[in-house]
Amino acid sequence: MATNTWNPALLCQPGRGRHRNAILNAELEARVNARTAALKKANEQLEAEIQERKLVEDALRVSEERFRLLVQNSSDSISVLDREGVYLYVSPAVTGIIGTTPQNMLGQLVFARIHPEDRETVQARYQALLRRPGRVERLTYRYQHADGQWLHLEAIWNNLIDDPRVQGVVANTRDVTERKRAEDTLREQEREHFNEVSQLKDEFLQIVSHDLKTPVSITLGYATLLMESPALTNPTDQQCLEGIVAASRRMETLINDLLDISAINLGLQLQRQTVELGTFLEDGSRKPPSPPSRKTSC
Repeated sequence: MATNTWNPALLCQPGRGRHRNAILNAELEARVNARTAALKKANEQLEAEIQERKLVEDALRVSEERFRLLVQNSSDSISVLDREGVYLYVSPAVTGIIGTTPQNMLGQLVFARIHPEDRETVQARYQALLRRPGRVERLTYRYQHADGQWLHLEAIWNNLIDDPRVQGVVANTRDVTERKRAEDTLREQEREHFNEVSQLKDEFLQIVSHDLKTPVSITLGYATLLMESPALTNPTDQQCLEGIVAASRRMETLINDLLDISAINLGLQLQRQTVELGTFLEDGSRKPPSPPSRKTSC
């Protein structure tokens, strides 16, 4: 049986040697072309990835620059607090609000310069905020300016403690002192206006009731005397006097009610007492006698 053995003499055969070399060259060229194509494809993919990464980096840089400009030029102070309420970051706008630099705020506790009367409430609301990730809280409190005066600040807290990009509470704070003063001034003006109107009303009730009470009392007194006079024998006159008395008594009741209202506004203390409901309703629903007809002369 023939075996395939390499024979150096075969290389000396011109025909077979050239054929084998051609085969080897073709195989080598095919491998080189395949490798070149693979390298070219890998290079194209790498260039695409580099270009995509560059676009992402450019977009991120633009976004960061936009955010930086917004933060630095905002009239509101933007800060980041840790769980204890310590400043981790403070924007430059804080200087225009409370008169100190961001560097002086870093590491300081936000509650330290809050008014003592507001501090406990603010701390309680901060703790409640921490218990709810993603929660947003709006509150107003008094805060001490660097010169010692007290400002009214409005803050919006956003709990982003669990956000790995922030890991803190983002606070957006603004000075609302002027707005607070305007609101207080408006409330004071409304209170003064109410008191003035109330006083005018009381004075009106006093004047009207006193000016009416005397003539009504005189009219009621004379009408009562005439009704009791033995000389009164005409039924028509009797009917006229009854109408005068009934109307005068109603007017007297109305005047007394006005005086009671005026006295209540001046601080009169009311006293509860038991009344007969039936009698009360009857008195309130009783109509005065019908006036005489036009043909009757009183």
